Amino acid sequence: MCDKISFKIIDGQITVGEVPNYRGVVGIFINDCEILDIVADLEKEKWEEPMDYIHQTANELYNNLTDWQKKNGVEILCCTCGVVECSSPTVFIEKDEHYVYWNALGHNQIDYHIPIKYVFDRKQYEQALEKLKKFAEDKSIY
Repeated sequence: MCDKISFKIIDGQITVGEVPNYRGVVGIFINDCEILDIVADLEKEKWEEPMDYIHQTANELYNNLTDWQKKNGVEILCCTCGVVECSSPTVFIEKDEHYVYWNALGHNQIDYHIPIKYVFDRKQYEQALEKLKKFAEDKSIY
């Protein structure tokens, strides 16, 4: 049985510091669990206190997930400053003809790899990415 992935626009504004920064950020949901919660639970296994992250914009997330062969993993969240590539968790993705695999959670600033095992039906995964692409192209959500 495959895992399910979906992307949802998070309502409201994300505040970075004291200034509202942007709207139209996207939450990643795996089997109806939000990625912020998944990452926090995984990091709690390594540290007493997990790091704090915020969501990426639809455009940032779409660009990251479609450039899935990055050596150091694909950034799936931002640090609380809101700058992509500042301090972000990453996921390592592999694909074959039928499936997409998320094999490990990493970090672009800290040397760790937490094994994860998500297997998505490739057709369902690509349909979810198409929905994410539509969010990225919809300028009314920003």
